[in-house]
Amino acid sequence: MSTQYSDGAQFASCFRTDARPFVLTKPEPRGGTAVARLTYSEPGHGPVKIPAQSAFVVLSLMRDLVCSSLEVDGLPRCPGVLRTGEIGILDLRYETVIAVQSPFDFVYLYFPQSALDRLADEYDAPRIVECSLQPGVSATDPVVTQLAACLQRVVERQDCASEVLTDHVTLALQTHFAQRYGGMRIRADSARGALAPWQLRLAKELLTAHFCGRVSIARISTECGLSASHFARAFKCSTGMSPYRWLVGQRIEKAAELLRHSALSVAEIALICGFSDQSHLTRMFATTKGAPPARWRRGRPTNTSLRPLERRPAQRYDRPADSPPGAATNRARFDDRHQLTKFACGIIGANRRYASA
Repeated sequence: MSTQYSDGAQFASCFRTDARPFVLTKPEPRGGTAVARLTYSEPGHGPVKIPAQSAFVVLSLMRDLVCSSLEVDGLPRCPGVLRTGEIGILDLRYETVIAVQSPFDFVYLYFPQSALDRLADEYDAPRIVECSLQPGVSATDPVVTQLAACLQRVVERQDCASEVLTDHVTLALQTHFAQRYGGMRIRADSARGALAPWQLRLAKELLTAHFCGRVSIARISTECGLSASHFARAFKCSTGMSPYRWLVGQRIEKAAELLRHSALSVAEIALICGFSDQSHLTRMFATTKGAPPARWRRGRPTNTSLRPLERRPAQRYDRPADSPPGAATNRARFDDRHQLTKFACGIIGANRRYASA
């Protein structure tokens, strides 16, 4: 069996595409799981040869995919049309050759056998031996379609993604695939149990310390002495929500405090609280609080009069003679933004001290 792929990133190289895709990969302990969107707008793509490797690939179709022929391990299979909104599965443990005749647009999810084995071991369940959905056959699966669409948006934004979010969605997809198509059965008693008090406290501290989401579930679970899937289940059992939902809730509460106790704009608050932009904060805030941030702020008294906010001017920075043009400007912008962030993070505590004085 070929071992030329260390993860799923190179699966995309088997296809001709309109543009080089961005491949989101999750290294150990998720075992090389990958996701990417592949598009090709011309007909007559031709044969695609995929070397054998210990992995499964799930295709979430955003456009009909027409195949004129399909061979698995040298044996012909009945080709067909994978319909828009449906999914198809390739068992890459066998060399696969597909003759693609139509343009295509799909999100692929690459699940290495090692990651699925680890998942089964964590649940004390038998490992996956076969896939119930045969190559060339499509099926309707709203869970995969919707979660793949979520990861597609992450891929399109590339490095703007939260590690907690991508870990959570990836784990959910792996578990769903293993249960529905791999026959994995989870015992009822394996899903019970909450985090110990010290584990819950440590997990919350790590999530809060990385407010912008740049910490992985794998790292937090390792600190707690648990596997990633066990930690995710236990955290939800302890708090009633996933780690990502809990973190979003903390960001919303921080944003609400800044709206009440500072004169910062909504866009500035969104940046400080780890949201990608103002519209992201507005959507999440309205869902949680029942009103957009600006309207919510107008309907509540604020304490900004206790300590008027004054924006510090950017520090002067004299550019060394050997530095590139624009370095002084960039450094000044960095200093200004750094001071703004430090100021915003301390304003709530300062206002409260003034109010109680």
